[in-house]
Amino acid sequence: MVKITINDNVTKLKEKSKAKNTQNKYEGDWLKFIDYCKSKYHCNPLEVDDLDSAYALTANYMDWLHEDPEAKILKGSSNIPGREKINNNPYSSTAYKASTIQRILASITYKYRLNGFQFDRKNPNIAETISAIVRNEKNLKSGQAKEILKDDLVKIIEAIPKNDDDFRNIRDKALILMGFYSFCRRSELLGMKFEHLNFGDDGIQVLIPFSKTDQSGEGRMIFLPKTNDDYCP
Repeated sequence: MVKITINDNVTKLKEKSKAKNTQNKYEGDWLKFIDYCKSKYHCNPLEVDDLDSAYALTANYMDWLHEDPEAKILKGSSNIPGREKINNNPYSSTAYKASTIQRILASITYKYRLNGFQFDRKNPNIAETISAIVRNEKNLKSGQAKEILKDDLVKIIEAIPKNDDDFRNIRDKALILMGFYSFCRRSELLGMKFEHLNFGDDGIQVLIPFSKTDQSGEGRMIFLPKTNDDYCP
């Protein structure tokens, strides 16, 4: 059986099938990937033993772009001959965005396929890495508040003026302490009424009449034990 491969000229023609700007992006992304492979693994990405190694190299590179501060040096730079290699863009001090990493993956996929690899970007190692990067970026953008600890709670309560004549201070302190010890959502705290509270010697029994996870409105009971300090709800 005879195996025939395309010649170098056909390879060059295939590359020219892309727009010039796309070619430049693919070439720049690929050259940076080569630099990474040589620096971290002392190899050329096209000289790996098998496809699994190519997937592993690519997944590791995606993770490196997303997590490693060292990768930021490459942002905004070009490895194309005749162009500046150093990143002189002062606005490129943040991590690579997920969308940029996905574009880089497209470049790597294209180059691997161009060189005869049956590279599939849906490979689990690749797909799961990209999925994690996208999810992590969404979590960062969501502005989800960081949880506070007991030391943080003490500082917050101490910052509230100790003026019992001002009911706003009493309200604020009660809401903050209730929220901290009950793990209630903001909407659940706002929905509480005095009749939902049952005070006892050991603590407070609280009825949560409705919540995001209780769409039928059945309600649930929680118990907040007495803490015997200034930070007791």
